[in-house]
Amino acid sequence: MSAQLDFRLPDEGPRSGKPPRGPIANTFLLFIILIAVVGVAIMTLMRGKEATSKQGALDAERERALAATLQDRGLKESAAETWLKYLEAKKLDAGERATVYYQVGKLYQEAGDFERALVNYYRSEAAAKVEDLQLELSRRKRECFRRLGNIAGLNQELATITALPGEKKEGVGEVVAEIGPQKITLEEVNRRIDRLVDLQLKQYASFMSAEQVSKQKEQLVDRFQNKQAKLKVLEDIVASEVLLREAIKRGLDKKPENDEAIEEYRSMFLANEVLDEEVAQRVNITESDLRDYYKAHEQEFKERAKAEISQIVTQKEEDAAEVLKKLGEGRSFEECAKEFSVDEATKEKGGVVEGAIEKGGQIPGIGNNIDVHAHLFALKENEVSSKPVKVDEKFYVFKVRKVIPGRIKTFDEVRDEVERRKSQEKMNEVREALIQRLQNEHKVIIHRSKFLPDKPEEKEEEKKLSPPPTPSGTI
Repeated sequence: MSAQLDFRLPDEGPRSGKPPRGPIANTFLLFIILIAVVGVAIMTLMRGKEATSKQGALDAERERALAATLQDRGLKESAAETWLKYLEAKKLDAGERATVYYQVGKLYQEAGDFERALVNYYRSEAAAKVEDLQLELSRRKRECFRRLGNIAGLNQELATITALPGEKKEGVGEVVAEIGPQKITLEEVNRRIDRLVDLQLKQYASFMSAEQVSKQKEQLVDRFQNKQAKLKVLEDIVASEVLLREAIKRGLDKKPENDEAIEEYRSMFLANEVLDEEVAQRVNITESDLRDYYKAHEQEFKERAKAEISQIVTQKEEDAAEVLKKLGEGRSFEECAKEFSVDEATKEKGGVVEGAIEKGGQIPGIGNNIDVHAHLFALKENEVSSKPVKVDEKFYVFKVRKVIPGRIKTFDEVRDEVERRKSQEKMNEVREALIQRLQNEHKVIIHRSKFLPDKPEEKEEEKKLSPPPTPSGTI
């Protein structure tokens, strides 16, 4: 077939000036359409990815903000879970991921979920070795193993910590005790001593001047410097550690009542911390404050009269009468004491009672006897009893060797006591003001009427209104 095929429609003649519409033209048109469709698809996809990326970043920030809010509200487990969602949504570098995993582990630990805490501590270490976290991670992992009662895990963890560079830098490295694989160094003993000193100082630092606190600290530190004192601290550390392990082994840490007691102690400790901070900020006592307090309370610093005495003690009244007779004849009190007294504590010393007797205070061998005090402080200096004084079936003849009149102590003598009292007074004022302010902020209402004693007439009225008791066996 040599003739060419003609695809024109019937009666359609050739069109001048227009390109022929054949297979090539149709193919070219289809190609152009395909390129346009693909271009639109690519642009749509890119825009979608951009929008998704922006949405993902927004979601990550929302998760971070939510995690921080939950953490601030004390919802520790929920906060931990939200931080993990934040990690999934946000691309962080290795160090940042390690820090977030540590934070998550800490939240789980504070919530009492020690196993999940450990998982996240190990995730933190796997993400990156953040130098600032290594010692804290090691300490917290050990604590979690203790709380889980997993002594095998604890021992394995203890066996690995010697490889931590930070752990070596922490102490002098001199091992002074071992509990299985756990090594206790001299540096740990010294750190415990530092904490003991700080705790003791904290008890009275609020009502002492900076100079007094410094001096007291020096004395406390000196007390722990001898080897015997350090050994005692080390023995206390070891005892606490083995007792803690035994408590965990017995499951005592899992008892609800123990958790309640620990939480109660924690609450009291933190409450006292708030008060200590408030006192440190607001209590500022001047020398003028101290002198004003002294003047207003002078009578409280009054020193009672005192007497230095000697005594002769006899079993029989006639022996006491014989003593008075001999004294009247000129015999010395000392000679009569050695001859007649039955009190072994004073006899050989001529009847001398050691120390001064304070009016109203204790008398050696007698106690606080009103009649004896009245008798003694009625005598003048170097005067002897005119008649025997009977005390508990014994008879006493006294001599007052010296009378020390009562007086008000000077400010310098009682300055430390004045400072202690004034500080305590100011601390109480600050405490009451703080608690009152916080109660107002938190809209506290105390129904004190619930604790007032019932009025007698109300009780009688209740009895009248109460139905008579139902006889036993009847309805």
